Amino acid sequence: MNKILRLLIVEDIASDAELVKHELSKSGMKFDIRIVELQQDYIDQIKSFDPELILSDYNLPLFDGMRALKLREELAPQTPFILVTGTNNEEIAVECMKAGADDYVLKDNLTRLNEAIKSAIRKKEIIRSKNAA
Repeated sequence: MNKILRLLIVEDIASDAELVKHELSKSGMKFDIRIVELQQDYIDQIKSFDPELILSDYNLPLFDGMRALKLREELAPQTPFILVTGTNNEEIAVECMKAGADDYVLKDNLTRLNEAIKSAIRKKEIIRSKNAA
């Protein structure tokens, strides 16, 4: 995969964003990354940057992953959405998946992130192919 993927990260802790970026660097994929923590910045980036993938923390001081997911459904429903969070709660994971998240990755298990991204991208490509047919 030589293409540069536009990636939007919703995260309020700079060190966590850096850990995610470090894990992404191991994948061999190339990313153009934008990081936001506020709802309006998120909306603006969806409209102007047109991300091909969204990674979102669940808990932020002024915004949260479920609201980000709902906005994604309204503004960019075909864009894969993966929750990357420190919240280890099965109920939240199930709620997010039911609401349309493509995956749920714990921050203490970021080694799973690259496979989750590849899987979400494959899923998106299969849906596009079916819609085109």
